[in-house]
Amino acid sequence: MNSMDAKALPDDVNLLKQMVAELLASVGKYEKRVGRLQHHIEQLLRDRYGRKSERLENIDPKLLLPFIQEYVKEQAQVNEQEKSEPKTEPAKEEIACTRNKPKRKPLPADLPREKIEYDLDESQKVCDCCGEQLERIGAETSEKLDFVPATLKVIEYVRFKYACKHCRQTVVTAAKDHQPLEKGIPAAGLLAHVVVSKYVDHLPLYRLEGIFRRHDIDITRSTMCGWAGSCADLLEPLYKLMIAELLQSKVINTDDTPVRVQDKTLDKKTRTGRLWIYCGDKSHPYNVYDYTTSRAREGPQEFLRDYKQGNLQADACKRRLKIAAVGGAD
Repeated sequence: MNSMDAKALPDDVNLLKQMVAELLASVGKYEKRVGRLQHHIEQLLRDRYGRKSERLENIDPKLLLPFIQEYVKEQAQVNEQEKSEPKTEPAKEEIACTRNKPKRKPLPADLPREKIEYDLDESQKVCDCCGEQLERIGAETSEKLDFVPATLKVIEYVRFKYACKHCRQTVVTAAKDHQPLEKGIPAAGLLAHVVVSKYVDHLPLYRLEGIFRRHDIDITRSTMCGWAGSCADLLEPLYKLMIAELLQSKVINTDDTPVRVQDKTLDKKTRTGRLWIYCGDKSHPYNVYDYTTSRAREGPQEFLRDYKQGNLQADACKRRLKIAAVGGAD
């Protein structure tokens, strides 16, 4: 029976029954053929992987000759049937592919904008056809995003002084705002830039030293290291407040990260320290870091000595810290 599209089936019931009978006969014939081929495959697999006593070398080849002849005959019939059947071209499947074109996100409206206008020369504002003057009807606008490199500036603090010229006993100088470092040259913006570059962008201080040198400013890495220490002292009250809020959490998560610490007393010049992070719960969403020189339990135990009302979540390596955190025994 030739293959037929399901949509092209006839409406005659008798003809449909005949087609079903032919289809069942064809299916039965192919099931027998599949069974015989499966038997041949099992024989070949047994010869390849079976025990030596079951291999074909112990079986008379004449016993397999009928199976081979039958298989060759069936293959010839199938080939002849395929030649006699009219070849129909398979229907071409149309695949509709719709790609989402990426849409450019508009630039923030609060960015400073510099407008550059382009206009025609006066000689080009005359019509080529009638010679009349052209009138402006609109404009085409496009945007480009540019980057302005960081700039340094000097802030001069001028404090006016007043004195009494009559008695010459009183001199008053205007007060100025408090500065992060009263005796240093960095303003608050420069200190914030150094701290963010080092601890957020992970930019080493020697690279910052080179960046400032390109601006003809000589700031050594040792100087910036002292600035970072001074900023840590300034931020210590905020750090302690975050710890106090963190310890109000019902669950605290902690883990440590190894860091390389410079130590000139060692041959390798560096040693391994530990940077611990403590994460609070949803009601106290603070992440607080604590540094220890080793992975010993004394560091976390000291940090969590006032933590009594919750649980500590950590990995298996620090499973005993929970007992220490809630005040239990070893």
